[in-house]
Amino acid sequence: MLNQLLRYYPVVKLINKSSPRNILELGSGSQGIGKYINQNFFGVDINFKDYFDVQQSIIPNLQAVQAQGHYLPFRDNVFDLVICVDMLEHVPKFSREQLIIELVRVARGQVFLSFPCGTNALKMDQKLFALYKKKERKCRAG
Repeated sequence: MLNQLLRYYPVVKLINKSSPRNILELGSGSQGIGKYINQNFFGVDINFKDYFDVQQSIIPNLQAVQAQGHYLPFRDNVFDLVICVDMLEHVPKFSREQLIIELVRVARGQVFLSFPCGTNALKMDQKLFALYKKKERKCRAG
């Protein structure tokens, strides 16, 4: 999906620039950043179902780890790059701080967080939804 590519684009640029040896993505689903890079990475998710709650095949370069983001099953300072793209807004506000603490704990390098916020993000999501609907594409509401 175009909006997914646009959301991952800054992360792909960062990966190309910094060449991290190992990457962790929180909230990867069955593909995550792996659709856009050719290196192996760890993906953590509570399940690996994607949009519409449908189980997909996990792509080959993703080492899937089923876990809660609040308690990551990794040692401290393990990953050169930890990413979390469009997932934080799905976490209850009261537990976001603990999740971010965990991301920082397992990172020895950079932590990259991106998430929609504010009225502009809401308006853009509504425009994308209307465009998908007009083009009769599958899309996730809400």
